[in-house]
Amino acid sequence: MTTSVLVGTFNEPGEHAPALPSSGGVVRTTGWPEGPEAVAGAGPDAPSWLVAGRPGTPSEGRLYAAQHVSEGALAVLSPSVPGAEADDVGWVTTQRVPSGGENTCHADLNPAGTWLAAASYDSGTLTIARILDDGRLDRPIAVQAPEGSGPVPSRQEAPHLHFVLFLDDDRLLVTDLGGDRILEYSVAALEASARAAGNGTTDEAPGAADGQAYREVSGMGGEDLGDRAGRSSAGGDAVDVVRVETEPTAVHRLPGGTGPRHLAVLSPRPES
Repeated sequence: MTTSVLVGTFNEPGEHAPALPSSGGVVRTTGWPEGPEAVAGAGPDAPSWLVAGRPGTPSEGRLYAAQHVSEGALAVLSPSVPGAEADDVGWVTTQRVPSGGENTCHADLNPAGTWLAAASYDSGTLTIARILDDGRLDRPIAVQAPEGSGPVPSRQEAPHLHFVLFLDDDRLLVTDLGGDRILEYSVAALEASARAAGNGTTDEAPGAADGQAYREVSGMGGEDLGDRAGRSSAGGDAVDVVRVETEPTAVHRLPGGTGPRHLAVLSPRPES
């Protein structure tokens, strides 16, 4: 039995031969893990990050995409009608809203599936949007990261947000590559600030964790992973599929890419 995987893409291919063809949209691949093959491509412009809706929540059955374009945006996708010629990847864009940032690159849903958060790299913008009962997005709230910089002037001259992670339904962490830090925000505080301002933007600093940030310190080691099976390196040149066992076992290697930056866990395959 093989697995189908949806892959978000950029509009332009990288410097090296891409592992998967880029259509500027969502690419559907089949054949994982034996030998994946791209079979379709369609959808919104440059959906570099995809988030699946959570079962049992308002987001169920939807797909949310962070659009990595100069005027960043968030797209909502719904399953397309079988056989529809307009969308051959199985998903059709049903809503697109501006993120208020530039080059929106990452997104995450809270556990309750009621809020979507997104990071925009170039502008250092955090965006949150409430998920409505039908899975669509309410008016987004955008906030600029506090001023900051890092030790590498060529890419750390200002905040560059590139990852968001909900800790619970209210609190979320945001990594700032430009400021060498991790910021903590509160959805409730950002929403209250936007409501007080009377619009969807706010210049407030992080909500419930005002003044609190976490900065990388050179020479300090990370958490001991023990017997965990996952690891990642940004210096690789291939996509690996690893079977999670007591000792990780590589089952497929797909060369052609550079700088892998995300891991996904697939459901167990049934015994044949």
